[in-house]
Amino acid sequence: EEDAEEPTAAEDGDEEEPTEAPDSSGEPTSLTVGLGTEPIGMDPHRLTANIDRQIQRSVFSGLTRWDLNMDPQPDVAASWEVSDDGLTWTFQLREDVTFHNGRGGVADDVKFSIDRSKELGAGGKYASYITDVDSVEVVDDYTVQFNMVAPSGVLLNNLKVCSIVPEEEADNLSAHPVGSGPFVFVERIPNQHIRLAK
Repeated sequence: EEDAEEPTAAEDGDEEEPTEAPDSSGEPTSLTVGLGTEPIGMDPHRLTANIDRQIQRSVFSGLTRWDLNMDPQPDVAASWEVSDDGLTWTFQLREDVTFHNGRGGVADDVKFSIDRSKELGAGGKYASYITDVDSVEVVDDYTVQFNMVAPSGVLLNNLKVCSIVPEEEADNLSAHPVGSGPFVFVERIPNQHIRLAK
């Protein structure tokens, strides 16, 4: 999970004993988590199974995130405003977002990610969460505008699961997911383990 120190996710069939090397404070620096089954995929826009969310929530970020009360809070977005008629949402993005490939995140990545998820439709789990979004416009590098089909009282909640990805990595996300979340993908050995680093 996102709040672990530095996870090593073990899966069914992995008999290797977990190793925990303490850091200078004496605290373990790794965590092994068993999953109930092998994840089907790692591309966050093509997810079809709940088990796949274990990787998504660790590697990727959305415009929003949930706090402990499940209320939406800023994540890639720094703030937002909604028009009086509820048909236009304007998001100001954080300027310190960095993808795991080293590139800074910008509004083009938000537009690409939302458009890609919508285009995949039933090929992914979360396209149905943004059906009220008609289009996404880039205003400037750190401002993006969502034009709505109809007002949505759940948009901020739903954007948590719409992962923001760098366009240049899109063709390889299934094998090597690249996001801006708290953990970096290291390796996957099918039916053995998926390793992430903080």
